[in-house]
Amino acid sequence: MNEYFQELVDLFLKYKLSANQFIFMYLKLMKKDEQLYRYLETARPLSRNEIHDLEERGFITNINTGANDYWADGYIITDRFKKIMEPDRSLAEEFWNTYPGFGLINDQRAPLKGVSKKEFLQRYAMYVRNNEVLHERIMRALRFQKGKEEITIRIDRWFEAQTWESVEQELEQIRKKVYGQDEI
Repeated sequence: MNEYFQELVDLFLKYKLSANQFIFMYLKLMKKDEQLYRYLETARPLSRNEIHDLEERGFITNINTGANDYWADGYIITDRFKKIMEPDRSLAEEFWNTYPGFGLINDQRAPLKGVSKKEFLQRYAMYVRNNEVLHERIMRALRFQKGKEEITIRIDRWFEAQTWESVEQELEQIRKKVYGQDEI
């Protein structure tokens, strides 16, 4: 998660965005209108200068009917911002393709990918971004569990629970035993 935060800060700096501008565009892009309005009501709303800046740089388009209207739902996020936020999906595809399609849940064969592939790939790609180190950690844990036929939950639940972290601990214990560093 720390790497993701650092990448966001890098985006702010690279594109000269305020946190306020970024949060506004991100919530619009993710269609989180309820959160957007809650944010704008409780935090400092975007100034007209911040909005004009986003318009001038091609990040948003104003579709409000009046020239002096600044309603949040009267803006559309442009492809320029979408491309900045759209990470490479090849890492997400690799995870999806490696995750087993079916498994045993309560001794019954059940689908493990019973979720929207498009939405899952988006969530995975947004979380991992293009951080190949994090992706490889996740994949190593997934391959280990898959090889042991231990995967018994849906793909989204495995990912949201950050299961790879507990698998990494298990792998570390195995390494200690193999190399004689067991602390028993």
